[in-house]
Amino acid sequence: MHRIVDEIDDLDVLFSPCQIGPRAAPNRFVAQPMEACHGVDGAVSERSLERYVHLADGEWGIIIVETTSVTPTSLGTLGGPVLTESTLKSFELLVRKLKSRNPAGRPAAVGQTGRIARMSHQRPLSGFTRDLGARAR
Repeated sequence: MHRIVDEIDDLDVLFSPCQIGPRAAPNRFVAQPMEACHGVDGAVSERSLERYVHLADGEWGIIIVETTSVTPTSLGTLGGPVLTESTLKSFELLVRKLKSRNPAGRPAAVGQTGRIARMSHQRPLSGFTRDLGARAR
């Protein structure tokens, strides 16, 4: 039985830059998102900042932040971050801190769970009142 590592001739590829569209990640290590639910009224909290700065200090090539909603009613999880005018400064601080700790790293993520979550605190985004999933079926 082959192990995946056995199939890679040169592990140095993991440490090489990776072009993604017009940008490049300094290496191929990706910190996957984890829903920590540490948001405070939708803003990125000090606790979240500490967690992401810790990842940036580890020199991850790409850091995917947890799902970020675009309206308070489209949250996938309670306590999650929400990108709005009132929380924008906390997101700007997050990006500045990540870039200052790991200038070559790439933070990314915006998501919206839509009708899939079906949580009591969540509603579909305005303008998306029909079942868009029906088109994919």
